[in-house]
Amino acid sequence: RRRCQARVPAFDTGPPWPDRHGSGLRAGLPGRIASMNEPRTVSLIGRFREFGYDDAPSLSVARGRGRWPNKEAVVAYLAAGKLMIMSPGLVPDVFSPPANAGALHILTDGTFAWHEALAHFVDRHDVELPSDFEAHMTRNGFRLPEEIRTRDLGLAPEP
Repeated sequence: RRRCQARVPAFDTGPPWPDRHGSGLRAGLPGRIASMNEPRTVSLIGRFREFGYDDAPSLSVARGRGRWPNKEAVVAYLAAGKLMIMSPGLVPDVFSPPANAGALHILTDGTFAWHEALAHFVDRHDVELPSDFEAHMTRNGFRLPEEIRTRDLGLAPEP
């Protein structure tokens, strides 16, 4: 009897993601192929001092300025975001202590990102949202995309 001895080509089994430390090469892949996995950036809305952004405005500046005929849809959209970054800790409701507003987790719809607690502040304290985000929600009929691949996303640099 003869045994079948198939020859299997050797493959580089190194990780196929791009090298973020300057060379542009990783696992023997040319830079143009490696860059295919670069994350797409999303804009973080709701940067407030109470969320840990020391140079940002306070929530009190935006409080009471949100006016939506469909507030329930806005709050539902914010609450339904997909978890992008999990972060320990809670955000206190600075307007009605000792209540908590939610976690510091960052949620996304694939285009914008926000802290989980933002839904609470919009619901209870009518915190204003950026007009481009409101237009984005309206264009999408207050529905998030069916599939959001968070591992392909990154936060845009702070302004």
